[in-house]
Amino acid sequence: MSPGPIIILGGHEHQAAYIYPVRINESFKNPFPETMSEGFDVNVIFAESANYFKELTLIDFDVQKINEVRKLVNVNRTIIKSNKQLFLKEVQLNEFNNANANKIQAYIDEKVTELNILKQIGVAPQPYIFLNPNIADTYSIWNLWMKEIVPKTLQKLPDASKLKGEVVNIIGTSFFNNDILQGPIFVNDLYVTVPYTNEWFYDYPEIKGKDLKAIFCEMIGGCKAVKAPTGFPKYFLSENINDLEAEKIYSVILTDYDNSRFEDKAKKLSISIKRDEGYYGNITPFAVYQQFVETHWK
Repeated sequence: MSPGPIIILGGHEHQAAYIYPVRINESFKNPFPETMSEGFDVNVIFAESANYFKELTLIDFDVQKINEVRKLVNVNRTIIKSNKQLFLKEVQLNEFNNANANKIQAYIDEKVTELNILKQIGVAPQPYIFLNPNIADTYSIWNLWMKEIVPKTLQKLPDASKLKGEVVNIIGTSFFNNDILQGPIFVNDLYVTVPYTNEWFYDYPEIKGKDLKAIFCEMIGGCKAVKAPTGFPKYFLSENINDLEAEKIYSVILTDYDNSRFEDKAKKLSISIKRDEGYYGNITPFAVYQQFVETHWK
């Protein structure tokens, strides 16, 4: 077996199987010193999986060292669990045959209990697919996010009347990097579905339709004949860009993950826009999704 555990981190759909070298800060107190060597963690390999908790895989490998450069060789993967809904409930310590791995797993189990991340908070009525960019399809996670979650959560704030016109929400693809499966939703699912908890929402309350269209086209790399961008779009508009009325005033909700790019493109086009600073306070995509689940998916 490998000299230490493999820790699989859920990652973006487009960032599968990256291997990260991990150097530990000297002030960091590692609870598992047996995994350390020369101040460098050669045994614990961090890799991004194609999906959060998609499967549990035991990975066996050898470390080959040539001229101070280490690389993995003879990598062998054995899938142990692949049912996502039962994953956390069914994993048993005896599935690891490494004492160090057992110790780490026990530590993780303790944290799972402490954080109560297996508490069920709702039930998804159907599956919602991340890699479905069709906003009109009710099985697309983007339809759910922009037609259901954002309006039903953000627009019910006490001072939502400040918004001018209809809300058009643009958001990057990184907030949902995972499908939502039909059935129980646990606290853990909130973390793995909306991973960025430090993003704030901002409102741009008065933008003409023609200006919004121009900015959006710049953001996606051009709208020649208003064709969809090739591949999976990085940014979404919650309604057909052709349906925007040129002189109508729209409100746009973005997170600070996206708004700097939005403002840069507006500046490039000499379009004057004004951000309503802190309009949504410190509400985050994480909080928006959690509130929606607890309110509408009980």
